[in-house]
Amino acid sequence: MDQNEHLEILNNISEILDKRNINHYVDPKIKTYDGSKPYLGIYRSPKRLFFTYYYKHDYLQAIAPKKMTPEKIKIMYRIDGEGEVWDKNYKSKTHYVFNIPLRNGKINGKYTLQDRKDFFIDIALAR
Repeated sequence: MDQNEHLEILNNISEILDKRNINHYVDPKIKTYDGSKPYLGIYRSPKRLFFTYYYKHDYLQAIAPKKMTPEKIKIMYRIDGEGEVWDKNYKSKTHYVFNIPLRNGKINGKYTLQDRKDFFIDIALAR
């Protein structure tokens, strides 16, 4: 896969956000986490991240409000994933990282991004 194919996932999310007029941008620059996990991101501003796509590991991360627990996400949006505690360098009282596995570009290998568009809209509106 080349970078344009990796960007396709985020561009699909971007289209969902565009339809709701949610201010954001897709950063085409590849960044790395822990020096070994390359990712691409969707941001509201340079310091306000909505979503990241770890393409080598094939999962999305959503920066979710703590009130939207993994259990609530599963019930409300039928998305299986897991919460992750950010390291000591970033402490948020209001948000956490929610990891969503992808398979063949589908959430949990079942749903298209469009099928779960309300999730992406709600996450962006909560940031």
